[in-house]
Amino acid sequence: MSVSDTATTRETAYRGFISYSHRNEAIGRAIHRRLEGYRIPSKLVGSETARGAIPARLTPIFRDREELSAGESLSEQVQEALAASDCLIVLCSPDAKASKWVAKEIVLFRALHPDRPILSALILGEPDEAFPDALTVDGSEPIAADFRKGGDGTALATLKLVAGMTGVPLDALVQRDAQRQLRRVMAVTLGSLLALLAVLGLLVLALRAQREAERQRQEAEGLVEYMLTDLRDRLKAVGRLDVMTAVNERAMDYYAGQGALNDLPDESLTRRARVLHAMGEDDDKRGRIGPAAEKFETAYRATTIVLRNNPGAEAAIFAHAQSEYWMGYLEQKRGKSAQSLTHYTAYLALSGRFLGEKANTVRLRETAWAHNAIGIIFLKEKDSPAQARGHFERYASIFRSLSEAQPSDRVARYSYADALAWLADTDTAQQRYADAGRRRREQIGQLDRLLTDDPRNDVWRLAWISAHRGLFRACYRMKDQGCAGSAIGSASDWIAQSRYDAGNRDWVWQAAYVATDRGYFEAGRANRAAARTALGEARRFADQYGAIAGPSDAELSEINDTIRGLATKIDAQMGGNQ
Repeated sequence: MSVSDTATTRETAYRGFISYSHRNEAIGRAIHRRLEGYRIPSKLVGSETARGAIPARLTPIFRDREELSAGESLSEQVQEALAASDCLIVLCSPDAKASKWVAKEIVLFRALHPDRPILSALILGEPDEAFPDALTVDGSEPIAADFRKGGDGTALATLKLVAGMTGVPLDALVQRDAQRQLRRVMAVTLGSLLALLAVLGLLVLALRAQREAERQRQEAEGLVEYMLTDLRDRLKAVGRLDVMTAVNERAMDYYAGQGALNDLPDESLTRRARVLHAMGEDDDKRGRIGPAAEKFETAYRATTIVLRNNPGAEAAIFAHAQSEYWMGYLEQKRGKSAQSLTHYTAYLALSGRFLGEKANTVRLRETAWAHNAIGIIFLKEKDSPAQARGHFERYASIFRSLSEAQPSDRVARYSYADALAWLADTDTAQQRYADAGRRRREQIGQLDRLLTDDPRNDVWRLAWISAHRGLFRACYRMKDQGCAGSAIGSASDWIAQSRYDAGNRDWVWQAAYVATDRGYFEAGRANRAAARTALGEARRFADQYGAIAGPSDAELSEINDTIRGLATKIDAQMGGNQ
């Protein structure tokens, strides 16, 4: 039977074909098992996508388990499987790039099925040394699910492959996965409560029941931590604060029944503090400063107990360092710069005490972030840009070195871009506008490269908008109308084209300031109609921000002062009544 005949008669025999080097056999076997074992959420099964009806499971998936001979042709079995597969999944590594069989499988699949997807999974090495040449024939680097240590993580990388195989949007799979994990937490918690009720009447089995309850508690806390740390980071990246809020509320219900802090073991206190830090940050982003403060303060008390019990333990030091940071942030929000600086200084001191295997990188990161926090206090609260500059330069220096040493470290690359932003603000405060513009352009270049890797990352998208606003301010003060107009136009266009959670305070805050900056620009050009349109948009976004953050929010007052200044400028320069 010819290959073309096979394509006709066995078109849907396999959900996918895994192409890999047999030097990566163990990884290939693990990914194969994860894909075939993944259960599609029931509410999605049967739905139609561009890939057809969504199945309950992605089975079968073909993976050749035999080393190919030293010949020049693919075996008949492999050719038939390629012809009968809905998609090709290439496990990319230096070994795969060097394998002629992987290249032949890619070329044959593309020839047989030009309309079917070829998915990439980066398992080892950097992209330029891992992607087979046959994958990059058009000169572009494919977007890959990153299974490497420090990449997407096994769970998210698997979901990316599932999304590509089924045609289901990734955020839909992430949401369904979150709901599935949530149900598991509730089931485990209920089981724990039932077990505890049972032991009341079975005193003889008390010790065994206690061990079982402890195991279930640890499992439940582990699931809660997953939802509010790893899963939260993924939801945060796609801007789904609504799902994050629902997860937070379920977690609080769980912790409400766990008793006083002094009654919990140190491990549980540490985990609970991590969860409370994450939940407090989410509350803050939705303008709930009261609930955020309660969580940060509870976490601080918990890590204080743990550090007191374990003064030399790295985990205890790290946990309390995070609490010092969030307490500094809380006091800063309250307008108490002296107390905030005290906490940030303690955070910096703790950052130098990590002693574990990865202490150097962790210590450098935390030290850099501590310098940034202190620098912000000097710049924004104490009006001392000269003192702030030294801290921001240390922040930038550390993350520049880390990003150059490890180009795949996106946290380091983003943090370096953030450091450039704060140095640019310091330049602006010292009227060094040319330097501010130069740093903003470098920041935008860094963010452009990050967004090429992950164009839907909300944190980076917000930073990109803020960077263009900063470039606008520098160019506007230098009276460079072309640069200023281009910068604020780019920011405005992105705000207009973006889909974001209307309850996300950071997005609405940026939108208000972009509209205000555009209004100043148009007023400066004597474009009265455009300036008034921008003023109206700024007021609308400010009202929306006030509904999220509350009328006493300090940043709301700052936004409204800026808008009033714009209205006065329009009146003064062009006349007319507001």
